[in-house]
Amino acid sequence: MHAKLKTGVAVAALVLLTAGVAVAKTSSGGPNDKSGPGTKAAGPASVFVPITPCRIVDTRSPSGGGPFAPNEAAAYRAFDSVAPFYGDQGGSTGPCDISTNSVAIEVTVTAVNPSANGYFRAWPSGSAMPNATFLNFTKGQSISNTGTIAVGASGPDLQVKNFGATVDYVLDVQGYYEPLN
Repeated sequence: MHAKLKTGVAVAALVLLTAGVAVAKTSSGGPNDKSGPGTKAAGPASVFVPITPCRIVDTRSPSGGGPFAPNEAAAYRAFDSVAPFYGDQGGSTGPCDISTNSVAIEVTVTAVNPSANGYFRAWPSGSAMPNATFLNFTKGQSISNTGTIAVGASGPDLQVKNFGATVDYVLDVQGYYEPLN
């Protein structure tokens, strides 16, 4: 059973997963709210559904396509489909239980052994590439960042682009957001 937490325009949730327990901090956004700017969720209301972390991409795997070259882009599936599931992306060969109704995923992106300094961008299919980066890295330093990435309504679900170095990437999903009904 997946725990669901409400998010919306007037209420934001910060989810902390500790030993499998979800804890939420909500913000009213009112005049006495001390949580600071940027704590309100934007867009349609959705619920976060945590999952057992599941690898959807690993370019180090023989089926993962190998390291990205500088300025290389790729498209990946973020939703469960059928076998080989994510195996052809270097990820799990079993289902990750990510709903096809998802509007975003909570994902850890890891840059593994970059050949130079660079950065990584990710965005939903069918949308323009953002100017913001998801992950910055330096030569020889494996580093990760966790955050929410919106996904497209039809496959492929996620677009990514590498800048500045030859580097492997690993994408591990911890949960997803689906519309609140």
